[in-house]
Amino acid sequence: MKSELCVNRPITTLPGEQKLRLSRAFYLIQSLVIQAMEKVHHWQMISRQRSELRGLSDAMLKDIGISRADAEGEAFRHFWDDKRFNRRF
Repeated sequence: MKSELCVNRPITTLPGEQKLRLSRAFYLIQSLVIQAMEKVHHWQMISRQRSELRGLSDAMLKDIGISRADAEGEAFRHFWDDKRFNRRF
């Protein structure tokens, strides 16, 4: 059986097997896009938190139990360097 291209053809007019393959492909693409967006959002949060940590006074750092050296070390790490969020996609 010759496989038809589904260009310019609504999904609703496709045979059942092609609909299923397309819906799986759309689901996979959607899932990958969502995971990528979550990762970027997480990186933005880390970057913002590390920037705020850099701006804390010594008294504030003492209140939360962090030395200036520890704060500087954490603040200057790369945004993607996070051991707690190590999920790959």
